[in-house]
Amino acid sequence: MTYYEAVKAALLPLNVPLYHNKALKQDGAYIVWSEATTSGQYGSDRIVRHTQRIAVDYYTKTEYDGTARTIQAALEVQGFAVDDQIVYDFEESTGYMHYALTAEWE
Repeated sequence: MTYYEAVKAALLPLNVPLYHNKALKQDGAYIVWSEATTSGQYGSDRIVRHTQRIAVDYYTKTEYDGTARTIQAALEVQGFAVDDQIVYDFEESTGYMHYALTAEWE
């Protein structure tokens, strides 16, 4: 399974609209994910370990929404190493609460 297949396997069952890189105008909650960095470790002149870091952003107008923790758990089930910290920001211009997290796939 590739990392992008694992992202979809983790997040599509949450029944929240899922987008890659950017979302068109939304009325309700939605998730946007994107590739953040790619790194590799080399041995014997070849890549022996490849890591893909992704950024996952969850937007909602529901205060105290627990979906960000559900996203974190769903990614972990699919084999991602998820950072413990979820960054929260309220976007005054849109009225959305924005939860941001990162995860790595090997």
